[in-house]
Amino acid sequence: MTLDNLISDEEIQKVFLSLKDNKVLSPNGFSMGFFNKTWSIISLDNLNVVHSFLISSRLLKQDNATSIALIPKVPNLTQVKNFRTISCCNTVFKCIAKIIANRVQSVLLDLLSLFQYSFIEGRNINDNILLS
Repeated sequence: MTLDNLISDEEIQKVFLSLKDNKVLSPNGFSMGFFNKTWSIISLDNLNVVHSFLISSRLLKQDNATSIALIPKVPNLTQVKNFRTISCCNTVFKCIAKIIANRVQSVLLDLLSLFQYSFIEGRNINDNILLS
């Protein structure tokens, strides 16, 4: 698979159905469980949105919406670093990002030199220090 291959309906469906049911609560309040359980009803609309984006590089404003929540890590907060941020991206946006990431991952090893190991899964930037 290369980056310029057309993205098939099956590839889009695989990404939608690969996300866990209780994850990716989008700003509209729907989790992936909703999308997975109603896929037979809403699949055509979702496929059209993804294909439309890939052709035009444009998303509706509501599809590009993200809510950010700050969750306290410790009681008696005194600093911003004591919050954990949670980003609630729109489900369609999340799936488009995952499709693109999967495509890039398939060619990543061909694009990186030996000294860029920190970008490879399972590798750490410290590996380069040892290599040096």
